[in-house]
Amino acid sequence: MWTTPAQVFSTKAVSAYVFAGIVPGLLAYAGFAWLGGKFGSVRTSLVLYLGPIASALLSFAILGEPPKLIHLFGGVLILGGVWASLRK
Repeated sequence: MWTTPAQVFSTKAVSAYVFAGIVPGLLAYAGFAWLGGKFGSVRTSLVLYLGPIASALLSFAILGEPPKLIHLFGGVLILGGVWASLRK
């Protein structure tokens, strides 16, 4: 930012900041509200635990980062915990 402020404060950069601030936030809140109305607050709150799994899958799909054994182990633990909490 200090060496090349034109790249950080350009129109393209500001539009990327606005997009990254509004679109994911708007979609996340709208989706969370919809899920809360449809399934209730307790079940909807479990969606937050799926964030790391979605991040790992998106990093593989978009960035090409290969998943490692620790990712698989963590994903199994997360999905097992969500499954156990949804059991009646």
